[in-house]
Amino acid sequence: PRMTGLQVLARIRERGHPEPVVLATAQGDERIATQAMEAGAIDYVVKTPGYFTALPAVLKKVLNSGQLSGETVGTLLRSASGMESDYYLMDLLKSVAGKYALNDATRAYYAEALSKIESDYYRTELLRSFNKDEKWDARTSTFVLTSVSGIKSDYYRSEALRSLVSTDHVNDWQSFFNAVAGIESDHYKRETLRTALDREPLTREIV
Repeated sequence: PRMTGLQVLARIRERGHPEPVVLATAQGDERIATQAMEAGAIDYVVKTPGYFTALPAVLKKVLNSGQLSGETVGTLLRSASGMESDYYLMDLLKSVAGKYALNDATRAYYAEALSKIESDYYRTELLRSFNKDEKWDARTSTFVLTSVSGIKSDYYRSEALRSLVSTDHVNDWQSFFNAVAGIESDHYKRETLRTALDREPLTREIV
């Protein structure tokens, strides 16, 4: 508690912790920035009024470094759950999914953060961003599919489910059908089920 931020950073490195560190400082001059970078900080923010608005971009930079442990990603996701902006939360979760595998240490925190996105549009945009290179196990698929049930719009729920099918991210078909059951429109329900049936390798399992 009686150390400066630079001293704390030095102590972290002395103990062999490689995680990226963002230094929050009350001084924004070039000298402090240089000292922070030389000490091993990945970035720094100046504690001015409203500086929290700069944190999403800084956290995204940290995530994109690809150097975080599963435990650290989990801690970051817990913090992200308190973000008020659906857009910034979606953007941050995109970075997490693009750089880190969802596992036992991060899965529940990711699902919790995802559930905080109230906008159907932004939640669907996040689910659309997953690509085939991001392989999921059945538990991750279940967590994400459960979050789809929070999408109120028939259109966006259908879009999210169809995207997950198209990118081979549905490993839990019971959760998939539970989410489909919440679609009231016959049109969107039919289109969603048709997308699932069109996945040739999965047809036998679905049927």
